[in-house]
Amino acid sequence: MVLDPAQLRSETRVRLADLGYPDPPMHLPALFDKEVGYSLRPIDDIVARTAALNVVVTVSLGMPLDLAGEWISENGLRTALSHSEVAAIDGQEAGNVAEIQAQVEAIWAFVWVLSLGDQLDPATLCPDDLVRRVPDLRTGESIEEWSERTGPRQRSADEVMRELDLYYGMTWGLADANLRRLPTPGGIDQYAIWQRRRALEFAIAERDWTHDEWDIIDLST
Repeated sequence: MVLDPAQLRSETRVRLADLGYPDPPMHLPALFDKEVGYSLRPIDDIVARTAALNVVVTVSLGMPLDLAGEWISENGLRTALSHSEVAAIDGQEAGNVAEIQAQVEAIWAFVWVLSLGDQLDPATLCPDDLVRRVPDLRTGESIEEWSERTGPRQRSADEVMRELDLYYGMTWGLADANLRRLPTPGGIDQYAIWQRRRALEFAIAERDWTHDEWDIIDLST
């Protein structure tokens, strides 16, 4: 049964207030039409995006490019890379290191979608043991081996939509504070909230973003 968008937004407002975020305007649009509904991407898409991000972030932390490219090829992930990720793996352009490493919070959101994290807590950054919840690149662990070790399974579309609506509301509050040069709400650096919303947007199939378009997902509010 599809959630009611008005009821969901009402619940989101309560959660936002509890987290210290401002109440979004009534005209902030719902993220879905009740008659149309929503669904999640196939789990293989979520796994591939998680694995691709893990490699790119690890390269920014010093993983040799030849080993990164080899792992990508062996696991059939070349087509799961965006333009900027291809450039990073091929050594053509390093990109902004801070922006690349910020995507660890997107990885954490995907890990949560895959039920490998208990709570996507907006008040705390990703856990220190995140590296153990993704493929172990130090040992060359394959996606198949990682899946056997961790048993990823998708959460329900309703769970993901509830979190997406919350993070949508939080990014509205952050954007409003940035625009008005006010102190930003929340208890963690805002990049984490934006990156998690980015991942949740991708996870909902109706957004229809391809891996190649990961760099340009619309995060406007």
